[in-house]
Amino acid sequence: MNIVKERVLLMRCLMGFFVLLSWPAFSGCSSISVSSDYRESTDFSELKTFSWMLKTPEGDIDLGGGNQMARQRIQDAVATELANKGYIEIMAGNSDFHVTYYVGREERIQVQPMRVR
Repeated sequence: MNIVKERVLLMRCLMGFFVLLSWPAFSGCSSISVSSDYRESTDFSELKTFSWMLKTPEGDIDLGGGNQMARQRIQDAVATELANKGYIEIMAGNSDFHVTYYVGREERIQVQPMRVR
């Protein structure tokens, strides 16, 4: 039962971190869509090292939406938070888990009719 509580606490902390990390970047947007994907049966206590997922079989992943400065800031913030939780970043080789994210932008125009007297 203790492992389940730790897992739930870890996931709540990670989700809270990602929501806080995303908030400044999207504060001008009307809505934010955040999602995560993990197996509920995963034992996170066994994970010690992480690396960034930069490539897929289809090719390179454009982290940061083409903005190099945004990409670096996001990766630094995530790496710092994971290090604070005891995870070690591995630059090359096999890590216990991979981290990735996607940045997107959608342009919307909202029209509100006004009466002119």
